[in-house]
Amino acid sequence: MGLSARLLVPGDEERVDGFLKPLTPYAFFIRSNLARMGLVFEGKAHQAEYFGAFDGETLTGVLMHGWMGNVQVYAPDLPACEALVRAWKERLAAAPRKVNILLGPEGSIGNVLVSMKLDADALRKGMACQHLYALELDKLVIPQTLTRPGVLCRRAGDGDFRMLTDWRHDFFVETLSAVPGEATRNLASNEISRRLEEGELFILEDLGEPVCFCGIGGFLKDWTNVGPVWTPVDKRNRGYGRAALAGALLALRDEGMANAVLFTGRPDAQRACAAVGFLRIGNWIFDFLKAPVDRL
Repeated sequence: MGLSARLLVPGDEERVDGFLKPLTPYAFFIRSNLARMGLVFEGKAHQAEYFGAFDGETLTGVLMHGWMGNVQVYAPDLPACEALVRAWKERLAAAPRKVNILLGPEGSIGNVLVSMKLDADALRKGMACQHLYALELDKLVIPQTLTRPGVLCRRAGDGDFRMLTDWRHDFFVETLSAVPGEATRNLASNEISRRLEEGELFILEDLGEPVCFCGIGGFLKDWTNVGPVWTPVDKRNRGYGRAALAGALLALRDEGMANAVLFTGRPDAQRACAAVGFLRIGNWIFDFLKAPVDRL
């Protein structure tokens, strides 16, 4: 029957999840949002429109266009990706919607740019790769910092909102080249508010002082995503990042979680990942379009 692509609709969920389940570290957000909200899109948090590429009846690639304008793709085959982008382009022509972030395995995002007729310069960081890591939580290594008296990792609460918003703003500026100011602060504020409500943020304290935070997330029973892990500049090089990372994962392991995935481009964060047992499994792209669009 040849190669084709289309908008996925209710009833396709089992087929999509069956395709992506063995690929979870490379398609975590697609699986997670699908598990939470299904294939219905009404513009609500965690909802998305999903497109599938098919070789005959076999699913070969998936593109997710999320509610915030984020686009994740798993399409290592260029012809499949081109078919996905054609179907997506048709949908955007009929119903324009913001596109501002691309994320996924390096090969898939490279294919998306080719299919969109863009080059790496269209992205703020120009296809700069981050490392993709995975960990079975029964192999988690507890760092010495976390065992020191006075150091504890706790879930964040509403009283932490202002501090976490400041920290998330600074994270966006430093790691994603966001422009400091009101727009970036609003983005940070909205995210922190939502993630506090969903219980996705942990804070590391040393003698009662907040020194680092770690985000976790997702709606899968056996996999969680970790990120970001952020330590203010004046608190760095003390082992706080790896302690926050391990502390959050230890809490999740005690709640029954089995696996974790994360991506990072920071050398210090990469060292922290290795220190607590993560293994690098590939390259990852998470980047903003310099010029967001609402159609292709």
